[in-house]
Amino acid sequence: MEVFVTRQPIFDRHDRVAGYELLYRRSPTSARAPQMVTPALSTRVIADAFLGIGVHRVTDGRPAYLNCGRELLLSGLLELFDPRHVVIELLETVEPDDEVIAACQALSEAGYRIALDDFEYRARWEPLLRIADVIKVDVLAHSPAELEKAVARLRRYNAMLLAEKVESAEVRDRCLRLGFDLFQGFHFRRPETVAHRDISVAQIRILKLMNLMRDLNIPDARLEDEFRADVPLSYKLLRMANSAAIGGIGIQSLGHAIRLLGRQPLYRWLSLLLLSSARRRGGIDEELVHASLVRARFAELTAQHAGRAADAGALFLIGLFARLDDLLGTPMTEILDQLVLDAPVREALLDRAGPYADLLNLVEAYEDGRWEEVARLAAATGVAAAELTEHYLQALSWARVQRIRDED
Repeated sequence: MEVFVTRQPIFDRHDRVAGYELLYRRSPTSARAPQMVTPALSTRVIADAFLGIGVHRVTDGRPAYLNCGRELLLSGLLELFDPRHVVIELLETVEPDDEVIAACQALSEAGYRIALDDFEYRARWEPLLRIADVIKVDVLAHSPAELEKAVARLRRYNAMLLAEKVESAEVRDRCLRLGFDLFQGFHFRRPETVAHRDISVAQIRILKLMNLMRDLNIPDARLEDEFRADVPLSYKLLRMANSAAIGGIGIQSLGHAIRLLGRQPLYRWLSLLLLSSARRRGGIDEELVHASLVRARFAELTAQHAGRAADAGALFLIGLFARLDDLLGTPMTEILDQLVLDAPVREALLDRAGPYADLLNLVEAYEDGRWEEVARLAAATGVAAAELTEHYLQALSWARVQRIRDED
């Protein structure tokens, strides 16, 4: 059985990740509803998929918002999930008849949280509004005046309000003022640059070291001098070298650490360090960093299994840096002007073009749940579409480990 799954983060009022909506299809050619609203799979598929995969693998232990149609709601299969780990998201296409209301009431009494998707007020929804824990409102579908009126009406119920399809920081701030509790969509849209951020001194030093690493004419002694000038960076290098040392070999010097690790692994480590140094806005930046780590590893694994092992390293770097402009608040052209990169890598990052663009586009289409595009790109690149979900799950696990190491 093939199941394709990805996730979209939901943030709270303090920009912390409060959960993930899971986007899924039985195959990449399944019919796709407009604007990424995911219809429910058959009851058997969703049960097999998420009980088999394990929801926690996809959500890092945070609540999973599961799209739910009438068939699934009435099947009894939802009770197989731990109510602490899921939110039952009732699709807007489900009619609130007596059976549906009774099923939602029973789930609520059993400890499950109920969310109403793409909600538009109708009197017949009153029984479910009294049950719901989360009410999702499509902010793109309302003018500011309509949105204010809708919030005033929905505030009468004991439910959190979730603003979905939030496409900019301006919209997010407006929704925050109106009283929304949760926000979805901001992470998957490029936030506007309100003010240009200067790249920090520490980031400039990392960029300089990355360039020196790539220049084979630069001796290790020069690299050692650069590390000496930065005590925190030297400490991290020694920690990394000690963890890599075999047979109790003691690290004698910074130069010894550089030789032990090798330039290519060091370049990759510095790339990860540059990315993690960009976190400034709490949960949103944290999620962007995590998503970049996932994309880097996902692109690398996809290249390896597509018979393009020679491209895997470049695709890792491209996936890692694909949204570095959002994190640094600096145009990509300015960032790349400070990095010595091969022309095809620059072309992929700037224009999504060149020899690496096909796999990068495939990875990004998968992450966004654009399943028809996934099917087309997978066929064009020779990637087995059925393997993509496992690659994605492996990337999630790898990125989780990297985040833990970085916090340590």
